[in-house]
Amino acid sequence: MSSSNEEPKRDLTIELGDKQENGSYEPPRQAPMAPPATSVANSPPISILAYCGSSILMTVTNKIVLTGTFNLNFFLLAVQSIVCIVAIQTLKLMGIAQFRDFNTDEARKWFPISLLLIGMIYTGSKALQFLSIPVYTIFKNLTIILIAYGEVIWFGGSVTSMTLLSFGLMVVSSLIAAWADIQHALTGSGEALTGEAAEKLSTLNAGYLWMLCNCFCSAAYVLGMRKRIKLTNFKDFDTMYYNNLLSIPVLLLCSLFLENWSAPNIAINFPAGHEAKVFAIMVISGLSSVFISYSSAWCVRVTSSTTYSMVGALNKLPIALSGLIFFDAPATFASVGAIFVGFVSGVVYAVAKMWQSKNKAQTAGVLPTTSASVQIRHRPAEKVVDEDTGSVLWYSGRPRREGNFFEKNFDSSYDGLIAGVAGAAIGSITAARFVTPKHEGMEGEKRERTRNAVVGAVVGAGLFNAGENWFRVYTEEKEERIEKREKREEKRERR
Repeated sequence: MSSSNEEPKRDLTIELGDKQENGSYEPPRQAPMAPPATSVANSPPISILAYCGSSILMTVTNKIVLTGTFNLNFFLLAVQSIVCIVAIQTLKLMGIAQFRDFNTDEARKWFPISLLLIGMIYTGSKALQFLSIPVYTIFKNLTIILIAYGEVIWFGGSVTSMTLLSFGLMVVSSLIAAWADIQHALTGSGEALTGEAAEKLSTLNAGYLWMLCNCFCSAAYVLGMRKRIKLTNFKDFDTMYYNNLLSIPVLLLCSLFLENWSAPNIAINFPAGHEAKVFAIMVISGLSSVFISYSSAWCVRVTSSTTYSMVGALNKLPIALSGLIFFDAPATFASVGAIFVGFVSGVVYAVAKMWQSKNKAQTAGVLPTTSASVQIRHRPAEKVVDEDTGSVLWYSGRPRREGNFFEKNFDSSYDGLIAGVAGAAIGSITAARFVTPKHEGMEGEKRERTRNAVVGAVVGAGLFNAGENWFRVYTEEKEERIEKREKREEKRERR
């Protein structure tokens, strides 16, 4: 009997835990869990360091390749894209990355974005070839201004007073950087306006021109990708896969037909005894693009979008300083001041976006409004729907048959923007490459090729945009005629 009474007590004691002096029972203490094996993968500081390190690595490796006499930019970008495809395919086979298999319909929809990406990375490589890393990083901030006002025009976005302050600081930092660069070019040789100073100044002008093109291409790429990514529902690795895969044939064709593959030029780009070194740096720069994509997604996952935006703003400082450390970028008071002002502008912009996001969250029930001019100029006139998926592709603007000369003959929609940027890229490259300069000498030839590139970009953008507008209007009119004919036939049948 006693044994039968003790057994339940023993079971009860085990269930409730240790008996206290007052007769109560304390629940059993849980043994401390072992630290997870993936603690590094969930570490915010390590993810931030990885993102910053990969950004610096890519910028520095690209600058190493492009410094000096290297002029096969399309080939460099093609190698980077091939390395990126091989790397992410390897990650997919290892089960680390997941992305969609190739689909022809998705590739057709994404191809215009890949063209914009090619324009962005090519103009960026040319700008980095002529400009120092600090100046390149500072001027890259101007892209943010274009993207912000593009969102105001096409997506109904808004610009706050604090955002305007950051834009002003970005412009000021760019002006200081340009002034410091020009001053160093004019006085770096000891005497202003010497032949060497004039050549440096011409190089800077070419760099500023390519930087301007890069800002517009980057803004067009980001805005266009934002629109298309809603249609395709791509994730990060899907975007990376299609961007690089669709870019490879275009880059290889451009390199084959637009770049100089003669034996002397190959010897200049790949010096004897250093071929393996040049290719190794190309491969590293390609891998760094994969690291950036992975580390950015990693940083967002383990921290927050707010932390990520602030890290992106703060990251511009070490990237700019890397140009002073690894290269012979001039470290003057003006150049350092420009870096500091650009750094502050990035921080102010990140804080402004944080506050704007909080205000949107607080006023989630209030419908957003846009200016009357935006509503009038871009009111939807026709909803274009994809026949396969049934999703809305875009809302076309008012018919260009009405209005002034520009409204009749040019298109300000997303497709018009893409057509214009593609035309500008093709026109500038074609004019700079195939129009024979009339001036003799390296200086005159470089100046004339730059002028030809500008003229070609303007003409190409106008022709492509007008052609896209004409095709759209022609298609709309054709659809209207078909619709009217069908209505007339229906009336006849009813009679």
